[in-house]
Amino acid sequence: MMSCVTSAFDTSIVNISETHQQRVGCEPDAVAIAPETVGIIGDQSDLLGGTVVAALGQRHVTVAVSRRHDDEVRVTSSKPFFQAATTSTSRMPADLLSVTPSLKAPQRAGGILPWNGAAPETTVAETVTLADFVVGLVTNLIYKQHLPRDVHGFDVTIISEIPAGSGLGEHEALVCALLLAMQELYNGEPDVTTRTKLIDVAMLTPLTVVQIPLQRYRIATILRGFAARACLVQQAVEAVEPLPDPMMEEWEMLVINGSLAARDRTVSRKEYQRRADFFQAAQQAFLLSSLLQLPDANERIIDWLAAVREVRGTAGTPLETEASQWLQLALSEASRATEFAALTRSRGESQALALLQQSQQGIANQWALTGQAPLVDELLSCGVSAVRPAAWGLVDAQVVWVLRERLPEVVDQLAAYGDVHVVAPGAPGEGRQLRQRN
Repeated sequence: MMSCVTSAFDTSIVNISETHQQRVGCEPDAVAIAPETVGIIGDQSDLLGGTVVAALGQRHVTVAVSRRHDDEVRVTSSKPFFQAATTSTSRMPADLLSVTPSLKAPQRAGGILPWNGAAPETTVAETVTLADFVVGLVTNLIYKQHLPRDVHGFDVTIISEIPAGSGLGEHEALVCALLLAMQELYNGEPDVTTRTKLIDVAMLTPLTVVQIPLQRYRIATILRGFAARACLVQQAVEAVEPLPDPMMEEWEMLVINGSLAARDRTVSRKEYQRRADFFQAAQQAFLLSSLLQLPDANERIIDWLAAVREVRGTAGTPLETEASQWLQLALSEASRATEFAALTRSRGESQALALLQQSQQGIANQWALTGQAPLVDELLSCGVSAVRPAAWGLVDAQVVWVLRERLPEVVDQLAAYGDVHVVAPGAPGEGRQLRQRN
C-alpha cells in the first residue's frame, strides 16, 4: 500500500523499495511520499491561522517502513537533515500504556505571556538523532490515538530530493512522509478526516529538533492538497481548495537557493519565533485556532495586549505599535492570498503579478531585510517578472517568476545568485536543477 502516490512517483517508489530491501533484507510494509511546497502568497498570515496560496512542487521526501520483532528503530537517510549522521538507532519506549508526547512543544496556557524571543522550552535534547525523532513522532501518534499502544520497532529508509535550505519545506515534507507511512503501516490509506487530524500531530514537533519552525500551511498543503497542483489554504475554515496552476501558461516558477542577502538568520529566526509566540498566545486567549475568525481582529487583539501589559508588566512583550504592524501585514497578506486565488481562477495573470510585488514590498519593509531592495532590483533587471522570499525570515532563498520564452537567457544570469531550481507545480518526480552557482 502507498500513501500520497500517483503514477508520476513510480520511479521513486521503486528506488526506495529497492534501497530498503538491500539495507533491511525485506520489502517495505508501507511507502509514503510528501512533496516540496512553495508559498506563493499569504504565508505572512500563517502564524495567525490565515490564508495562503501554496503549490506542490516536483521534488519530494520518500519514506519506506517495515516492522521489526523487537523494539529497535533503525533509520537510514539519504541526507542528515538536522543531525550529523545519516544512520541512527533508537528504541520504542518500554511502557506505552502511560505514554505522553515526547516531542510535544509546551503550550502556553490561557494566553499568558511572557514572550522573550527565545525558543520554546522542550524536553527534547538538542542532540536528538533522526531515529529518536522518528520514535517521538510515533509516540505522538500513539498519544493522539492514531496508533495502537502495542507498537514495536521498525526499519525506516528516507530519501529526500528537496534541496536543503531552499525554503521549499524539506522538514515539513519529512514529517508528513513519516506520519503517512506510519499511519498506513498500522491503519491503511488515511482518509481526508485522518489527514486533517495529522496536521495537528505534525505541528507538535518542537523548534529545537528541526531548528527552523514548521509552517502549518505547508503541512496542510501536503496532507490535504496532495491531489492538486496548487491550492488555497484557508485555516479559518479548515479548507484546502484546489486551484489552477498559478500563471503557469506563460511563466516558469523557480527558486534561487543561495546567500542572496547578507543577514544573520539566527536573529531573524528569533524574530519569527517572537511573532509565533505572540499569535499563539492571542489564539489561546480568544480560544480560536485562527485569528481571522475574530471580528475587528486588529483592534481587539491590541486591546487585549494592552491589558496584558498593564496587568502583568511589559517584560518580554511586544509594543502595541509593533504588534499592530504584525497584525496589519498578516491580515493584508491573507486578503491578498484570497484575491490572488480569484485572479488565478479568472486567469488575471498581470494583476496577480502585481499582487506578488505588493506582497514582496510589504515583507521587505516590515522585516527590514538587509540588502533586499537592491537584490530585488537586480533580479528584476535580469528579466524576472516577480520576486518573493521562499520562507520569509527563515532562509535566504527567493522564489521568482520568469517568462518561459526568456527562460534560457534569464537562468544564465540568475545562476550568479545561487543554485536555480524549477519549483513549478504539476510535474512531480521530474524536479530538476537548471543551473548551479559556480
